[in-house]
Amino acid sequence: MLLVQYTLLEVRKRVPLVSIMHRLASWPLPRLLKPPTEKALQQYSRLHARPLVGATGVLVTLYTQLGILLTFGAIFPPIALAMAMSIAAVVYLTRFKVQRFVQAAVDAQLPGFLDVINAECAKVGTREQMQLAVQIIVCYCCAFYTLFLFDTLGDAEGFTASVWVLFVV
Repeated sequence: MLLVQYTLLEVRKRVPLVSIMHRLASWPLPRLLKPPTEKALQQYSRLHARPLVGATGVLVTLYTQLGILLTFGAIFPPIALAMAMSIAAVVYLTRFKVQRFVQAAVDAQLPGFLDVINAECAKVGTREQMQLAVQIIVCYCCAFYTLFLFDTLGDAEGFTASVWVLFVV
């Protein structure tokens, strides 16, 4: 998806501003990849429902991938490697996009975008959110491990010898 976004970004740079191709290339691009303008700054200041960075979405993606890493990765190590690489890629690419946008805003002398980004990211990753996320991940991991242990023990010892796992764990 990132390759498509950067291809559209290059197409957008090379075609005239008033062309249909410019509009088509601009439409699917995330706002973080579009160049900062004074008009866009006024829109972002008014619109609180659509974030510029989407830090909450990034955090949810990272928690989801961490949950997959902890559950399925413990059973099948190649998935753990793939999920670790995926987590690293999400972190790196998000940082790259934000740094690119911040640098473009500074170059365009629009420091108001820095305030918008800071305001969006201020409420993300609070202690309460982190504790809740850890609790959810631990619960799902325990549920997965319980069923996995029940299945494995059931194959080896039979149903009646393994049903205790469902109640103990």
